[in-house]
Formats: sequence, C-alpha cells, structure tokens
Amino acid sequence: MSSWKQIPGRLVIEKEIEEPRWYIDAPSYEGNPTDAWKQLDLKKAAKELLEEATVKYHKKTRFQSSGIPKDFLKSVQKSGTLRDQIGALVTLIEEAPLYKLKELARLIEQLEKKSKRVRLLIFPALKDLFINVLLPDRYLVHFSQRNFDFDTLTKRHLIFAMFESHLKEFYQRYLLCLEELSQDPIEYPRNMALKLARELIERKPEGERFLLALIINKMGDPSKTIASKSGYFLHQILFRHPHMKSFIAKEVMQFCVRPNLPLRAKQYALNFLSLLHFTSKEEPNFLQSLLKFYLSHFHQFVREKKKERKDATSESFSKPISYVLQGIKRCILFLEEQELDDKLKSELRSVFQIAKSDADGDWLAAVELLFMLRKTDIKGLEGYGKVLYQRIFDSLHLSVQKQERFLKVVSDCLKCDNVVDRVCAVTKRLFQVALESNASFAAACLLSVFRENTQSELKGIFSSLIRFPEQGREEHSNTVSDCSNDKSVEYNGYVMNPLKANASLSCFWELELLSHHFHPSVAMFASKMLDFCETPVYSGNALKDFSLSSFLERFSRQKPKAGVVQNLKSVNILGSSQILKSNNFDEFIEDQFSLSTFVAEIGDKKKDRRKRRIMKEEDSDDDNLDEEFERQIRRKFGNVLDMEDLNEMSLVENEDEEKDDAIATEVHSLTEEPLEEDVGCASEKFPNYQKRYKKQKRHGVFAPAEEYRL
Repeated sequence: MSSWKQIPGRLVIEKEIEEPRWYIDAPSYEGNPTDAWKQLDLKKAAKELLEEATVKYHKKTRFQSSGIPKDFLKSVQKSGTLRDQIGALVTLIEEAPLYKLKELARLIEQLEKKSKRVRLLIFPALKDLFINVLLPDRYLVHFSQRNFDFDTLTKRHLIFAMFESHLKEFYQRYLLCLEELSQDPIEYPRNMALKLARELIERKPEGERFLLALIINKMGDPSKTIASKSGYFLHQILFRHPHMKSFIAKEVMQFCVRPNLPLRAKQYALNFLSLLHFTSKEEPNFLQSLLKFYLSHFHQFVREKKKERKDATSESFSKPISYVLQGIKRCILFLEEQELDDKLKSELRSVFQIAKSDADGDWLAAVELLFMLRKTDIKGLEGYGKVLYQRIFDSLHLSVQKQERFLKVVSDCLKCDNVVDRVCAVTKRLFQVALESNASFAAACLLSVFRENTQSELKGIFSSLIRFPEQGREEHSNTVSDCSNDKSVEYNGYVMNPLKANASLSCFWELELLSHHFHPSVAMFASKMLDFCETPVYSGNALKDFSLSSFLERFSRQKPKAGVVQNLKSVNILGSSQILKSNNFDEFIEDQFSLSTFVAEIGDKKKDRRKRRIMKEEDSDDDNLDEEFERQIRRKFGNVLDMEDLNEMSLVENEDEEKDDAIATEVHSLTEEPLEEDVGCASEKFPNYQKRYKKQKRHGVFAPAEEYRL
C-alpha cells in the first residue's frame, strides 16, 4: 500500500464535476477500525490522490464553457473590489468544491487576519457557502476516524475521505474566527456573530456544541439587546429541533452555576428555562434535575433578597424569583405528588412570604404556584384563600396579560372552593375592584365570576345574594347563632381574613353601582345579573375587546353604509342611524350607542369650527374694504394731501366729537326725555354738527370724499 497507483478506480468522474454538492455521490465506508500504521500510509496516499485529481480536473475543464467565463473571474480577483473578489472566489468554489480547496483555504486565511472590514464581508459569504454547498446533513468525519475495508477500497474512497477531513478542519477554523467575532468590543460584529451561529446550528449539525455554547455565553453580554436576543434564538432553535430540549436545557443550567456570574445573565437564563413547555413524554430524571435546580436557586435568591432589604444599592431579585416560580409551576405538572411533598414542603414558607409581601408585581407567580399545589395533598396550604383575598386589590396595578392570569386563578379558585363565606368575600372584593378599575377589567371581573360558575353549586347562592337585600342569613353563617350578645353582625371589608368578613350576610350591592357604569356593556352585564340573575353571554376576551385601543380600531375600520349619498351638513348622524329607525329596542347594542355619541360630539365640534371660520372670513372682508377705500383716496387725492394734513384733520374731528358728546349730556340733564330725543333736539339746535355726528358710522380713519373738496 506504499504506492497509491496500486489502488483501483478513476480519479475524476463526470458526475463529480457537474454536481456541486459533493456528499450526494460520496461512497459509503464500512469496515473494521483501521490500524494506525496502515492509516498513515493511507493518509499519505489520499493526499497524493487528491492533488492529482485536482490537477487533472483543471486540465480537463480549462477549455470547457461554464456559466461565467473563467477569465472574467480571474480578472475580478486581481483588479476588482473587495466584495467582488470574495464573490468570485465563492463562485469558483461552488462549481466543484471537491477540487477547490485552495480557494477555500484562501478565504479562511483572510478571515484569520485582523482586518475587521474584510472579516465582516467574508463571514456571511462563507456561511451561505457552508450551508448551501459544503456541509452535509450529518457530522463530518475526520480521516483518522474512518474505517476502511481493504477488500473494496478504491481511489474514490480515499479522495472523498481526505476532502471531508480538510473540510472539517476548515470549518473548525471558521468557527474559531466566529467566536473571536462574538467577543468584539463593538456591538454590531457581536450581533452578526450571534445571528450566524443561530443560522448554522439550525441548518447543519456540524459544530452544534460549539455554536450552542457561543449562543448561551451571549446571555452574559454587556448589551441587553444581544443578551435577550440569545434566549430568543434558543427558542427558535427548539422550534426547528424539539428533540434538543433536554440537551439545551442542561447546557443553560451549567451556564447558571458558573462562579461569579452576573445576576442579569442568570435572569436571562432562568427566563429561557421558565418558558420551556413539557409533555408527558419527558424523561422524569430530567424533570427532577430541573426541579432540583429551581429549588436551589430559589433558596439562594430568597436568602439574597433578605440581604437586599438591608442594602439599598444591591440588585433586585424579584424577577429571577418569579422566573424560578414559573419554572417550578411547569415542572410539577408531570411529577408525582410524593416527590413534590418531599422537595417543596421545605420551601412553602418562603413561597407564602413572597405571595404576601412582594410589592414589585411578581407575586402572581407565587399565587399561581400555591393554587396548583392546592390541588395536591401537600399539607400547609390552608392559608392560600387568605393570600388570594389580600391580593385582589393589587391586581389593579398589573399589566393586561397578568390581569388575565390573575382572573383565571380567581375563577378556578371559586369553582373549587366549597366555603360559602370565603367565596362571597372574594366575589364582593372582586366587584369592589371593578368599581375602581377601567371598563375592560370591570367587564372581565363580572364575566370571570358568573360565566365560570354557571354550572356550579354556587349559582344558587349568588342568585339569592343578588335578589334579597341584607338580612340575617343564619342558614349560611353559624357564627351569628353562636353569638351570646345581641349585637348585629355586619359585613366588614377591612379584615384580612375572608372568613371573618361576614360576606354571606350582605347582598351584592356593588352590582347596583356597576349597573350605572359609564361603559354600556359593563352596565348591561351588571343589569342582567341584578334584574334577571342571568349569566352574560359573551365568548370573547373582555380585557382586549373592551379596551380603548380596540374601540378606536373598530371605529377606524367602520365602513360607510351603501346607499344614496346625502349632504352631511343637513343630516344628523344620530337621526340617520339604524338604531333609532328600529322598533325592536331589545336588539340595541351598547357599543353602537357609544360609537354614535362619539361621532355626534365630533360633528358638533366641526360645526363650531365652521362658524368661527365664517366669522373670521367676514372680518377679513371688512378689512379688505377699508384697505380698498384708502387705496382709492390715495389714488385720487394723493398729490394734494399728505399724511401730516390727514393727521391734523383727524385731531380736529376728535375734538368736535368730544364737544358734541358734552352738548348731548348737558341737554339730557335738562330734560326727562330719552337720550335719542335729546340727540334729535340737539341736532335741530345745532345743525352744523349734524353732519359731523354721522361720521361715527363710517369705516376707517378717512372722511368721505365730499369733505376734501377745495
């Protein structure tokens, strides 16, 4: 085997030249592990065979025509721009990658140089080349790991094995350069490296461990954008490859236990783990290890949170704790109760403390976890109803998504609870919150209470509390009959324990106030419950459908009605509405009423603006008449009169007018007749001032043209 010429087979095959994806026609390797000494001889022979095959390929294709002339590609490589040179090299490699290792090595060598501008151009080009042409849908195998069967060994086997070994080395060098790019001080190259790693690991399996470690390490990036994007890319990878869930989760768990890891990096890692969805097909050992990981971090964060209260400058642990609780909630669905009892019993006290005292809005995860544990037989959950009752008013400060989660917990709790006093107290507290909240949350509160409990045993209790006023309901409260004193027991909404609020002795008076709510849909829901004890028929999401953004969106999308076009100035919007023309008022829709009133108010505002515009135009017309009059006077008497004469004449006129006013007041004081008659008498006695008195009705500062006659 010292000479490769003794090996049978051809060096170049036509299919290998025509097909750029070399792995399609690659031979299969079956056999026993090859001896190390024999492998050295085979490796030397394979190198010589690959070089000889490359030379013969270039001789054979020198005069063959292809898609792009080779002379043009060579000229571009010498005198073209940097982008054109890279494109020419990639085009040459795509034609026959099996014989273009020199061009590929040239691109890799340019990557290893420290020129950042060149690297930013080569990285995307090589990524497309590796994904579309070079890399197969399997792991690459090094030449030293090949098993050769000497009975069926040919030159073709050695050539492909050596090319695959070189390709694996080139790809490893490319990944090392990609890791260097991910550590660049500028954010743009780091972001590019993260995107390239995600695309490579999604499309090809080669180097997945290295690329996965690169993406996970970016959770500790100084840039919040890149750190959060790394978790998003991991979820995209899981969407394409769901079988990698346990593998990626274990890598993220190892990342979290690194020493001196910043809290923000742990927060992004825990956020990724808390969003993982599990099924019944998951391995129980993996879920147990994940639950153990969550509990250890929960204990650590609770201990650090106690120190945080003493040190005001320390980092906040509220979000990591909420992520851990959410992860525990998803794990316990597929674990046995005995395992949960042993592992969670020691941490229940801490969970209750977070659900009661955490004021950052992250208590919702603790409340949800306690509700899920309540369904099991774990002891120590008797105070859950008290915690839920205390947290109802805090739901006003939650976001819409968290409010939806909270109302779901409340409705499920009302369905599972059999204590009437606690159910009535929670329901009344929820109605009181609806009185202080916006319309969407108020409607959601009404629907969550009555829609979820339509088929339950509590419907009769609700209907009795709605219909009958406050009176001693002794059949539902044993505490009243046991009282030795004759004091009247009333509802107390200020107590912390719902069992001591005496809510079963009070009617739902909150529904009377909600029936007069400003939003018509909320008022209709409350009125139906109050008058007929009917459950509102609504299948949508009230938190989204009754929000202001949803109303404005429907208003903007509303199309005009088909028919004869009428003048909007002479037709009232409400008068042309189909609601007022209909005799069946039961079909009245509250949203149309609010929409019509909204449109009517807009129409009134437009009318006011139109009146103000007309008045402004009339004033401008008067000003134009004054200017035109002045222009005509100047055109006719401009050579005779100047501005000084006009000013003197205006002063004389003002003095004459003051004298006229003095005479009129003097005559009025001597007679008891009205002022108009006095003015008439004065004009008869003083006919010379009659013309001047009429000058007050003219417009402008100039006198009539008759007074300027010479």
